[in-house]
Amino acid sequence: MKIKFISRPDGQAPEWVRDAWIGLIVETPGTSNPNEGIMIGVQGGPIEDDDRNIGGYEVNTKEAVTALEKTNPEAALWWKENFPIEFLNTLVFGKEFCEIVSE
Repeated sequence: MKIKFISRPDGQAPEWVRDAWIGLIVETPGTSNPNEGIMIGVQGGPIEDDDRNIGGYEVNTKEAVTALEKTNPEAALWWKENFPIEFLNTLVFGKEFCEIVSE
């Protein structure tokens, strides 16, 4: 399944970095289970209880940043410099910021 970002997702990344996702299409295995594992914020520490990404779509971090690099290299570089891509292989984006794209 693929999702397309239709608006700026919630998160700790700067607004310009989160804006760079808009319009991008990435693969997702489906909906995240908010009770599985521990979700941490991009800048470290726990996420806020009102974070609208909880229970959203999971994407492979490396694949998503590689896709982002094609449309916005500066935003992709921010992720590479500020997020442990090698260790945390999943990002979660809220359903309200995405739409499912038919194959």
